[in-house]
Amino acid sequence: MNPVVFKTLLNFYPPYWGTGIRIARISSDFRELVVLMKLRW
Repeated sequence: MNPVVFKTLLNFYPPYWGTGIRIARISSDFRELVVLMKLRW
């Protein structure tokens, strides 16, 4: 599985999607992920 497909799957993972968590970047060796979460208050 390549990082682009993995990022897409994680962005549609229900707990992440429901809370507004978004995967911004995944390194090619899957060791580093940049995760963003907006404050919704």
